[in-house]
Amino acid sequence: MANASKKITGFAEDLADDSKELGKSKITAKEFGQAPSHGDHAKDYSAGVKMLDDSVKGFGKALTGFAGNIASGGKTYANNEQAQANAANTAGSQ
Repeated sequence: MANASKKITGFAEDLADDSKELGKSKITAKEFGQAPSHGDHAKDYSAGVKMLDDSVKGFGKALTGFAGNIASGGKTYANNEQAQANAANTAGSQ
């Protein structure tokens, strides 16, 4: 479980690194054309890019939380297993 947690955390870190520029689109309203309605499309495009950027960041946070939960679950599992092993050894030595 620790390995899975590390891999998921690594994926979340890679995702953050690879998407740093996602929310910083260099396309402006001017590049959509001169027609008045084209500026409206630029607004929609910019809003869509922001939503995508927010979604990717949210996904990265969710992955990090998920990895933490897996690590925590693995530690709890290992602690319980050790406690049961100790109880079995104690019972077997009496």
